Amino acid sequence: MRLHVSSSSFIAGVRLLSIGFVIYFNYKLQNLHLRSDMLKYWRYFRTKIY
Repeated sequence: MRLHVSSSSFIAGVRLLSIGFVIYFNYKLQNLHLRSDMLKYWRYFRTKIY
């Protein structure tokens, strides 16, 4: 039970970290004006996953 709680909290922490990275990179890309490039990469990435 304790292991399950720690693993779920670890997953929540990883999720928070990934959300923070997404927000940080969105902010950086707005400053660098590279959002169209990232949209292209994101579409390619999504076609690879799905």
